[in-house]
Amino acid sequence: MFDTLDRSLTGRPWLAWLLLTMLCAALWLPGVKTLPATDRDEARFAQASRQMIETGNAIDIRFQDTPRYKKPIGIYWLQAATVLLVGGEDPANPVWLYRIPSLFGALAAVLATWALGRRLFGAGAGFVAAALLASALLVGVEARFAKTDAALLGCTTVAMAALSRVYDPERATWRTALAFWLALGLGTLIKGPLIVLVVAIAMLSLIVLERRVGWLSGLRWRWGLILYAAMVLPWFIAIIFASKGGYLQESVGVDLVPKLLGAQEAHGAPPLTYFLLLPVTFWSSAVFVLFGIGWGWRNRHDRDVRFLLAWLIPGWMIFESVPTKLPHYPLPFYPALALLAAAAFAAERNAPVTRTRFRDAILAFAALGGVVLGVVLIYGGIKFDQHLQWSGLLAGVLAIGASLLIARAVRSGARERGLVLAMLAALIVQPLTWSTVLPSLEAPWIGPRLAQALNHMPAERVFLTGYSEPSAVVAIGTRVHFASATEAAQALAADGENVAVIDRLFEQEFKDALGANNITATASGTVEGFNYSNGKRIVLTIWRRS
Repeated sequence: MFDTLDRSLTGRPWLAWLLLTMLCAALWLPGVKTLPATDRDEARFAQASRQMIETGNAIDIRFQDTPRYKKPIGIYWLQAATVLLVGGEDPANPVWLYRIPSLFGALAAVLATWALGRRLFGAGAGFVAAALLASALLVGVEARFAKTDAALLGCTTVAMAALSRVYDPERATWRTALAFWLALGLGTLIKGPLIVLVVAIAMLSLIVLERRVGWLSGLRWRWGLILYAAMVLPWFIAIIFASKGGYLQESVGVDLVPKLLGAQEAHGAPPLTYFLLLPVTFWSSAVFVLFGIGWGWRNRHDRDVRFLLAWLIPGWMIFESVPTKLPHYPLPFYPALALLAAAAFAAERNAPVTRTRFRDAILAFAALGGVVLGVVLIYGGIKFDQHLQWSGLLAGVLAIGASLLIARAVRSGARERGLVLAMLAALIVQPLTWSTVLPSLEAPWIGPRLAQALNHMPAERVFLTGYSEPSAVVAIGTRVHFASATEAAQALAADGENVAVIDRLFEQEFKDALGANNITATASGTVEGFNYSNGKRIVLTIWRRS
């Protein structure tokens, strides 16, 4: 199979681009249009981009009245431009158009991985690497969410693919340098200095390993830095003046530094957490990734492998040492993992199998990821909707069964069969989960059901007490205001067209405040659900002034 694939794609890059785009579409498009806005980051990004369109302010980012200074402007520009280009939001699901930049960012990463892999290890290995990256569970998650991470992944992969050409001076051209600086500039506008950190660590590692620095001249630093500054500085200067220094204080003093010094927002975890999560985050092909890491280390004296290890290992170790951890943080290193896995597969696909306890332990570790994923899919319906969900049961059983079959095939030496099984598992379980399992849940999607209940009662403003998740703002609109029970009662007293939505825990306080303002209100509906952001069930009652 691999040899046929390699022959078919050699000299036909257009065919690889077409096949990989089709693969990404099959993996990622299911659920993009139907899944409601998720809390909390996606909803905040989408709503801030919506408000950019509503206000026409393309400099100062805000979620309702609160400044959004933790991330730069890039993703908001991309999301707002997408919605404007298609003529506005989709009323059926306002958030999905804001996800399109993430889809294209992830696609750019996959295609750049193919181009880099083809040049380093051949067309077949490049295609396998790109397919492994596309099928990784974490990549599929980020490709569907209106956040920064998939777009950053695309920029980082393009920048590193360009750097790999500079690493080989015979291939360095002005176009290579242009691609590098454009990717670096856009990545900085999307998520600040993170892309610079990832690329700089790889550069420094290669300088140390090569004991020379001259190869970096291929980046055309003089005009490259001018181009980078022209992309990045105008907005940064504008927001510093517009926020009177508040942007720097928020982004550096409140967001960046606390993450480096301690566990921010209860997201702390010990070193090796990201590695231990690989069987889940890189499901269903984690077994090839784990073997690829070992193969890469054994072949570290190879120049092309050394480039990938310089990209992967030092940066990964730094990310593991930072106290604040979220599963998506090491995503910029996933293309390097996929490339090492594909190179190892291409080199050892016909090699005899040596069975050892260590090898069996790796297979068991990889299969454990599928077991964990399957249990989560099965348990999800019970946790959220308090009953067994048949689609979740099917997806969970398939995930567990496929993981065991993949491990068995690789253990017996049938590596190609194991790879085919991994691709098929991803193509079945992931679309099923996103298109059927998650949208069919009811309890987690409080915002859309609340918006539907409010559609029958026009309101100037909606005051929400006890449920302050940003997905409610995306679903209902900017007219939502988070308020205390007393403030909600005062809003009804001030304007009979206002509506209050009160969590049952705050109803008595709300009623007392109504009495203090000498008004009465009538309950007009109830929405129950499960707030997965804090793990609590909630009952919301809609109140209108009598």
